[in-house]
Amino acid sequence: MRTNADGSRPIEYGWLPTGSLEDVTDYWYWMVTNACTVWGFDALSAALADFGHPDAARLQADAKAYHEDFMRAMEEARIRCPVVRLRDGTYVPKYPSRLYERGRCHGWLRETLEGSVHLLITGLIEPNSPAAGWIIKDFEDNLYISDTYGYAIPAFNSFWFSRGGFSMQANLLGGPLTYLYRDDIKHYVRTYFNSLASAYYPEIRMCNEHSLPELGYPAGDHFKSSDEAQSTYWLRLMFVHEDGENLILGQAIPRYWLADGKSVGIERAASYFGPLSFRMTSEAGQGRIKALVDPPTRNRPKEVYLRFRHPDAKPIKSVTVNGQPYDRFDAAKEWVILPAAPAGRLEVVASY
Repeated sequence: MRTNADGSRPIEYGWLPTGSLEDVTDYWYWMVTNACTVWGFDALSAALADFGHPDAARLQADAKAYHEDFMRAMEEARIRCPVVRLRDGTYVPKYPSRLYERGRCHGWLRETLEGSVHLLITGLIEPNSPAAGWIIKDFEDNLYISDTYGYAIPAFNSFWFSRGGFSMQANLLGGPLTYLYRDDIKHYVRTYFNSLASAYYPEIRMCNEHSLPELGYPAGDHFKSSDEAQSTYWLRLMFVHEDGENLILGQAIPRYWLADGKSVGIERAASYFGPLSFRMTSEAGQGRIKALVDPPTRNRPKEVYLRFRHPDAKPIKSVTVNGQPYDRFDAAKEWVILPAAPAGRLEVVASY
């Protein structure tokens, strides 16, 4: 890698060479290409270390160097890029879609679909950091609903919730994940269903690629397998979410799925920790919700959080596990922290 004449490093030092970006044939130092490569390199080297591969330490050192070079360049690109205006009249910093870009990129694909939200999706920016807030506010205010970078929706204040939160090609961009990682479940559920509804054909259970130029005008491929797979994954995350060393069950189940008399669950779900199953049955009318949990046993999670999203958002008053009183629960978070190494199935009852 070359340095400048004075010995300093250019902004792109350590990055992949310039290249194209999906349908975009312009050759630039694209943020998303490098962000996803950093993400993958970090994960691959960690997996090899977990396996005990002899080259793991070297690869982890290389991955760390690449990660640091990437973030250094993105922070410099943010400094060089003008701030952007939000709808409330305030301004926030902006991470551009490519190095040396001072402002918006051309069109929705470069700016929104492949934009700075990928820094959150890949976990390269901490989800509750100020920078994460800047990115989410810019996307919600200026990109998802936009004449230039998204769908043109009249009366923004009336429809931002029910028609916003997603890009063109709604089920390809992992925008819902930004809310799940912040544990902002209302917006996770909103963006999941808005994205699905924009492309779903209920009569044949199929998603198209996207509507263009506006919602309601389907275009592109039908049975778009990449997008359908993403949507299915987001559905799975409502039930099973590996969060580092911890496992969260039922984190984002919609509240109305647990209305009195309803039952939801997932069976033989594959996870990093091993196969698992659980089912929740609502007896909200009698003041309780029951869960049967078959926890994973291959790799023991550090903690297992089982969330009970009461249909009326009532706080948990008491809990039993296998019929015995149990006090490891957080009423504000709506979850029970399960025993670390249970022997077999657990019956968990949350009372209200």
